[in-house]
Amino acid sequence: MALLAVFENDVEITARNGALVLLRRGHPFQTLAPHEVDEVHLHGGADLTIAGRNFLLARGVDVVFLTMDGRVRGRLVGEESVWADRRVSQYRIVADDARRLPIARAIIAGKVQNQLALVSARQAYLKRDALASAILVLRGQRARIDAAVDLERLRGCEGFCANTYFGAFGELITNNAFVWTGRNRRPPRDPVNAALSYGYTLLTSRVEHAVRKAGLDPYLGVLHESGRGAPALALDLVEEFRPVIDGLVLNQINRRQLGPEDFGPPDPEALAEQDPLAETTDSGGAIYLSDVGRKILTRAWALRLQERSPHPIDGNEWTLSGLITEQAQQIRRVFEDPTLAYRPARL
Repeated sequence: MALLAVFENDVEITARNGALVLLRRGHPFQTLAPHEVDEVHLHGGADLTIAGRNFLLARGVDVVFLTMDGRVRGRLVGEESVWADRRVSQYRIVADDARRLPIARAIIAGKVQNQLALVSARQAYLKRDALASAILVLRGQRARIDAAVDLERLRGCEGFCANTYFGAFGELITNNAFVWTGRNRRPPRDPVNAALSYGYTLLTSRVEHAVRKAGLDPYLGVLHESGRGAPALALDLVEEFRPVIDGLVLNQINRRQLGPEDFGPPDPEALAEQDPLAETTDSGGAIYLSDVGRKILTRAWALRLQERSPHPIDGNEWTLSGLITEQAQQIRRVFEDPTLAYRPARL
């Protein structure tokens, strides 16, 4: 199973003879059997026919619509889960700070552990003082996370760890064509942040689909507050996987798979043609991946989804795609059985 990403505006996606077919100007150029695709990303103006839509809905394939600058516009959602009791269990946990705190604490502990793993692995050959200092600080925060007595203090620990981690992030970049001045977003203002933001979009999309498949409400979370129009539970589970995107972006930049030429400001005319409501005035120096850059990073992400990582409970090797799905199922089991403790993924 794989991710299918379509970037060209002149592509039509339909279904024929039990297969998904991609056409350009009426001529088929790619055919995919049902087992070959489990997620579809449509960028820009790619056209999805009724036959293609019905094919994908019938097979539960996640279809996400993105703008040309990589923002999610919406998704094609099939029949929602009939497991109402699962969502009732979720609501009970989310409404009780004392019950949601241990789950949120485990998620942040997992995120920091995975950040430490990434920095430590690269410090082994980079040998940089700033990285060594960040490692010591992050290690020292684990006790504070375990001791956090409420969500406010836990979020404070997470914010401090994020500042420490991204404060040293530039030391992990070995390609001199890229400069790191700190984390910024909404919109990103430099190429590294543009790549990170797009990567997090890809990750969040995959996690939200896993949450929906688990029969849970993606908009009710334990760490992120609900009611802000964002998929709070999906964003909760994204946290422990963020270092995967960080490592992916670093690899693409340091290995020169992505270059400065793969980034630039958004094209106001193209955005307006696709989305009449899009902001077309000066966006404050926004920088985004180009079409080529998004293709490069999306392809790398699709390959990363098939790489294996250890399961946090059974220790067996799972594909990253399977592990994301299993983490959503695990938090569902924790919601249903309060005696269970959530175990974050170790990457």
